[in-house]
Amino acid sequence: MEEYRGRHILVFGLARSGFGAARLLLEAGAVVCGSDEDENVEIPPDLTALETHMGHFRDELVDDIEEIVVSPGISGDHPVFAAASARSIAVIGELELAYRFARAPVIAVTGTNGKSTTVEMIGEMLGEGGRDAIVAGNTGTPFSSVVGEMDENGLFVIEVSSFQLETIDRFHPACAGILNLTPDHLDRYRSLEEYYGAKERMLDNLAPDDRFFYNADDPLCVEAAERTEAVMVPFSSSGRVSGGVYLDGEHLIRESADGTEEIVCDSGEMKVLGIHNVENALAAIAAVTPFGVTADSCRRALAAFGGLPHRMELVAESGGVSFYNDSKATNVEAAVKSQKGL
Repeated sequence: MEEYRGRHILVFGLARSGFGAARLLLEAGAVVCGSDEDENVEIPPDLTALETHMGHFRDELVDDIEEIVVSPGISGDHPVFAAASARSIAVIGELELAYRFARAPVIAVTGTNGKSTTVEMIGEMLGEGGRDAIVAGNTGTPFSSVVGEMDENGLFVIEVSSFQLETIDRFHPACAGILNLTPDHLDRYRSLEEYYGAKERMLDNLAPDDRFFYNADDPLCVEAAERTEAVMVPFSSSGRVSGGVYLDGEHLIRESADGTEEIVCDSGEMKVLGIHNVENALAAIAAVTPFGVTADSCRRALAAFGGLPHRMELVAESGGVSFYNDSKATNVEAAVKSQKGL
């Protein structure tokens, strides 16, 4: 809180995350200016006292500003970054800002596909295991809007996008994971390498006593894992991985560091369909293992988890035909995985 008291901060981009950041900063005693290039953005009633500058960005907007918090929708080639650079003003995102206020450890999940489902599975497993947890981030609930609701005894489970990772600095999850890396967002990134590099920034601040779970069947995830000194926990749907979580026939199996194996559940016990959801479940088991969640707690959570809206969601059955809403499959790899699950 003291870090921001009295400082002049610009929040650029006023949607859910921007409003969350503005509230957090105002509560911390900062002098906050909010700005959005959409002049029709409606300011929530509790923020009507916020100083705002709407419309086209102007360089003078950052005069006398000490730090800028940008929306993840603002790409690095926006003039706000050049204006900040010219004045040596730090630019961070809402994820980074919220992390600076967090008292509880963070489990962070990124990847091209499966993030939302995986963080929800993790949250359910932690709950079944008796741990207080809040799921937030790129799921639709800004981290900044809930960061004050958890003390050091709980856990935050945060879905993290590549856009959010572009503007981290100190962000340091206790447990981080990359689910998969496939082509996406090439309307924003100049190359696949740039996109993958943004995802891999998740590893930047991991320390040797942190945990990193990753897809051992994805060569790019394996390559990323070689960059970190964190304790690695691989997961695989194609065969055994030492010290990790894997699928053997119908069994989801967790192996401890000493080689002891335990069956968590059978894939047939899960309500959600498809090998991609099995992979999400394997990742979730890997994520909660460092926090003392038992195999039985994981099994109960997976047996009860019904999936998320718009993700292979059964909406009707007629004439022997099942109809699914999979509108969240917004790239080719996601759609292919869904089809394979039927």
